[in-house]
Amino acid sequence: ASRLLGAQWVIDETTAIVSAETDPTTRRTAFWISGAILYASWNIGTLLGALVGSSINPSDFGLDAAFPVMFTAMIAPHLRSSAGRKAALFGAVAAVALAPFMPIGLPILVSALGMLFGIAPTTGEPTVTTDGAP
Repeated sequence: ASRLLGAQWVIDETTAIVSAETDPTTRRTAFWISGAILYASWNIGTLLGALVGSSINPSDFGLDAAFPVMFTAMIAPHLRSSAGRKAALFGAVAAVALAPFMPIGLPILVSALGMLFGIAPTTGEPTVTTDGAP
């Protein structure tokens, strides 16, 4: 039952939080706590959006900046490794360089190829192992 529930919570945010931890027990705790908080926040936000969404301007509350700030916060712990820095640099350069020439959304997809820098561990840096559990 826990794997079934956990599978629903494997999303960008929980993955970023868990991958920033090195201790398996801390990783498991971080996954369940962040998953529960995100689940509650998402549903409360959806309810509030349905009730008052049409009466507010997202720019007045800075909501237009919320997603870039969130993704920046998710990337920050990964910048400790050279692979993380290479992936971030590739993604940033690719997105900025391709944005004027490609349709909206495609530069972001191309920049995601930066994750390939993290596939092979860099020598001399610690690698994280898990027991396969979320």
